[in-house]
Amino acid sequence: MARVVRRRKNPLLPVLLIFVFLFLIAAVMATLFYNGGQEDAKGRKLANSIRRKIISDSEMSDPPFKQIISEKDKDRDAPTVVAELNRRIAELTDRVTGTKTTAANAIEKIESVVGQNTFILDAVKTAREATAAESAKVKTLEADYKTLATSQQDAVAAYKALEEQFKTKAAALAEEVRTLTSEKTELVTAHAAAMKANDATWQEKISKQAQEIDTRIAQVSKLTVERDKLKVRNGVLTDLLRDKKKTKPIDLTVREAGKIKEVMPSRDVCFIPLGSKDRVVRGMTFRVYGPEGIPTDGDGHKASLTVIRVFNTISQCRVTTIDKDDPVAIGDPFANIAFDPSRPPVFVVEGRFDLSGMGRLTETGTKEVIALIKRSGGKVTEKLSVDVDFVVMGPEPSKPADLEEDAPGPAKKAHEIRMEEYNRWRTTLDKAIALNVPKLNTKRFMTLTGYDSVQEYKD
Repeated sequence: MARVVRRRKNPLLPVLLIFVFLFLIAAVMATLFYNGGQEDAKGRKLANSIRRKIISDSEMSDPPFKQIISEKDKDRDAPTVVAELNRRIAELTDRVTGTKTTAANAIEKIESVVGQNTFILDAVKTAREATAAESAKVKTLEADYKTLATSQQDAVAAYKALEEQFKTKAAALAEEVRTLTSEKTELVTAHAAAMKANDATWQEKISKQAQEIDTRIAQVSKLTVERDKLKVRNGVLTDLLRDKKKTKPIDLTVREAGKIKEVMPSRDVCFIPLGSKDRVVRGMTFRVYGPEGIPTDGDGHKASLTVIRVFNTISQCRVTTIDKDDPVAIGDPFANIAFDPSRPPVFVVEGRFDLSGMGRLTETGTKEVIALIKRSGGKVTEKLSVDVDFVVMGPEPSKPADLEEDAPGPAKKAHEIRMEEYNRWRTTLDKAIALNVPKLNTKRFMTLTGYDSVQEYKD
């Protein structure tokens, strides 16, 4: 008997069918979702593209736009961003133009105005460029200023250092000055004491000499009175003497003014017993002679004196020694023909002189002669008479040659001046000879007054 074999069913088949069915459903759904996602991505991309054309990401963060979006989120009925911006543009346009118009019209008007005034924009551009250039210069100047400030600080520091050095040196010099001043005071005090001691001795001698001078002055006064009586009794004597020579000889004797009181050889200084009461002044000059006395003609002097300091009864003199082997000594006589303690001698000065030894006769030399006489105590007069003691005459001026009749005016004037000078000199000479008044030339005058052509005086 045939055995019937029954086929057994597979239990996994239903499960596999269900899985395939579900897979198919999932694939369809995935395809649908994928297509929907693609559509959404395209939509978002399109929306973002449109939004970027309207407003950029950076502009979205500006406060005005953030404020409008925030108000839209709070109030659904609030206008959109574009609507709000359009409203603000319209409001701003109305304010700018002052009338109701569109933004496009306003821009068109502004562009037309700007087009007509491009030169203003160019000027603004040029001004901005100039401002930029000036700003660059300012920066350069600021850098230079910083450099100068640094240099100034260095200079101030150096100045302070020098100032400290100066203060130190000044303090040292001040101390040295105090020391020298103290030493000077001591020396002056000692010298004054020595002078006072010597002055007491000399005051006694000077008093005796003063008494002798007073006696001589009285004698001279008496003789003067007698002379005046003779002049009154013989009133025409002066006129007669102009035509006739005097019978008495010319007296050029140089009289002694005094004797040297004290000598300081180391300093080339000496002292004479004459002072301000004897009409001695600073700058007065004298000649010094040997102990044998003063020669009649005044020559043979050994030195010259120049008064540099005057006291009441004594004077300090600078010594110019001529003979080194015969220096000035105490007791040496000194004299000046223009100086007389009893009375001032009277001089007439005529002509031009050269006291500097330069070979030029000038009116300045004449003034120097007059000043020297006055400084020595003498008097100067323009009128020559019997009362004049000496006539100081410069070299005889040359007589000017005769001029032609057609000579120019300036030449005639100069000729007249020279002729007048020549005639005056000749007239003075003739009167001096007639009145028998002693005449002194330049060299003789300088010798008898103790004047040297080149001298240096030290105080």
